[in-house]
Amino acid sequence: MRKHLKKIISSVIFSLMVITGVAFSEYFPDIIVTSPNGAWTDTRAYSSINSALSAIGANARDIYILRQEVTSNLTIPATARLHFMRSGSIANTGQLTINTKDINAGNYRIFTGVGNIDFASGSVVKSGWFNNFETALALTVNDTVTIQVTDSATLTGSYNLGNNVSLKWDSPGNVLTVNAGVTIGNIMDIEAGEYLIMTGAGNFRFRDGTKLKLSWFNHVRSAITYISTSRVNLTSSIPSTVDYSDTIPSTVTMQVNNGGALTISTGNTLTINASFNAGDHPAFICVGTGKVLGLTLTKSIWFNTTGDGVADDRLPMQQAFESVADGGKLIVNKGSYKIINAVGVGATSVLQRANAVANGTLYPLTVSANNVTVEIAGDLAATTLLEDLINVTGTNVNIIGKGGSLTGCGTFLDTNSMDTTEQWNPSLLH
Repeated sequence: MRKHLKKIISSVIFSLMVITGVAFSEYFPDIIVTSPNGAWTDTRAYSSINSALSAIGANARDIYILRQEVTSNLTIPATARLHFMRSGSIANTGQLTINTKDINAGNYRIFTGVGNIDFASGSVVKSGWFNNFETALALTVNDTVTIQVTDSATLTGSYNLGNNVSLKWDSPGNVLTVNAGVTIGNIMDIEAGEYLIMTGAGNFRFRDGTKLKLSWFNHVRSAITYISTSRVNLTSSIPSTVDYSDTIPSTVTMQVNNGGALTISTGNTLTINASFNAGDHPAFICVGTGKVLGLTLTKSIWFNTTGDGVADDRLPMQQAFESVADGGKLIVNKGSYKIINAVGVGATSVLQRANAVANGTLYPLTVSANNVTVEIAGDLAATTLLEDLINVTGTNVNIIGKGGSLTGCGTFLDTNSMDTTEQWNPSLLH
């Protein structure tokens, strides 16, 4: 019995040793599975990758590359399915033409040669397959491919993307940084989520028509600097902060989606010369003296007014009034807006009110731009009859009713000279 048990144990140990040895041993070519008639081919079964491809001809095969395959000129047929194992690569000194789009490899370098590479139209290549990101750009410049950015990279040389090259990010963290004096240009098609993908003291340059997300950049100034004079579409879908006084140029079409409001830090001014739209939801949160200028169309709701008739909406409403440019239109959205005129609310007599106006302590909503139309769709109400709602200092200001109302002392105070040609609709008055 004891002898029999020893034989069983010895047999099990031997079997485990054999299995372990096979599992960890180097693959030995098998004439059945690596021949031209096999289901797949390990290139090590042949003297070179050229010989392996020559042997399989036009047959559809899975080609496994487990070593560095040195070659000069090489064409890989469209019927091949390339599989690069961790130590496998192609080191071409001449032209490498890859007619298959079926390339499978992890995020490691698989092209180790110095020759040119042409990829099949529609191929997706990983940036990690190349020596560096600049090499990826150089080797794909004449191809129709998507470069999947799989690593962060600091770019030290200027390159232009090919006209048919797209960039794609599948996850955050793989940021491209351009050094000062470096330009990565001719960028058009980008696919990425709401996260940082481009930064640095150098420049990214975009082709006209490129669609950009504000979240792809460190801040608004970076986006403006990189955009330069290009005609692009810029969308904000998550909150951003404006920490510098900047101007968004007229070449930009800008959209702020719900949840993508821009916070203008105190002391900074964002001038928007761009075509701008934000639907009917907040687009700006102006902190302290932060403000927005230059809008040809502006809505009170864009400035985070409440319209509940309880909260003081004077400050965000004034920011909306201030944002409209010459020749523009201001829409006071539907809602009930309580307008408290700061220190002036303490005036209890006509004399005190007059003194408040003279001392600049009464703050009505001011229209300072010229040739402006103000559409009143909401109900604006001062907290006392001693307060003025609207102060017009611009010329040719047309205030019209759109179902709203104004309640206040005389309803609006005109401090402009005699050349003012405001048109006032009495039906707005309570």
